[in-house]
Amino acid sequence: MRKVLGWVSVLVVVALGVWTVGSLFVVSGIEQAKYEVVTVKPGYEIRRYAPQIVAQTTMPTMGDTGPAFRAIAGYIFGGNEASSKIAMTTPVLMDAPPASEKIAMTAPVVMGEGTMSFVMPGKYASIADLPKPKDPRVVLVERPARMVAALRFSWYATPSRFAAKAAELGALLVSDGVRATGKPVLAGYNPPFSVPFMKRNEVLIEVEGK
Repeated sequence: MRKVLGWVSVLVVVALGVWTVGSLFVVSGIEQAKYEVVTVKPGYEIRRYAPQIVAQTTMPTMGDTGPAFRAIAGYIFGGNEASSKIAMTTPVLMDAPPASEKIAMTAPVVMGEGTMSFVMPGKYASIADLPKPKDPRVVLVERPARMVAALRFSWYATPSRFAAKAAELGALLVSDGVRATGKPVLAGYNPPFSVPFMKRNEVLIEVEGK
């Protein structure tokens, strides 16, 4: 019995090792949205993001990501007028509300219907450089450079955790006298099967600044 338990322990350790290495391998080499850290604050940082082009579609709530993900994934995997594949980047951005449609800061912020966005690779300088989506639900949007407050957390980014972390970042901004100019956005960097403690999630809120 002791020998069997020993073998089970070894298999569990090996499986966890493969899972961990696989999680690292999947995200290694994937292009990330470009930004510069401007200020590091207790609990969060303020970044300056470079201009971006995103492929975007509507998403009613954080708990209903499937249709939106499939629509944009279809676009980058060849569902476009050129039938060409576009490299995946990180993070995937979601600004849809949780089921309650409210996230507490100093007062509730009603978010309404939101979106899911994939950031396009940096080699595309303008929308004209990208193939047009075949799916009418997917649109290409240019976003200018902007200042963003970012709070990082790991494990699973459930709607309730996103709401709690957004409230935490909102309270920190108010405490530090930083004016928020946008609604909370969830940024996810890892595929769903990644090891939970290695997952990188962030709450992003656009803030006032140059």
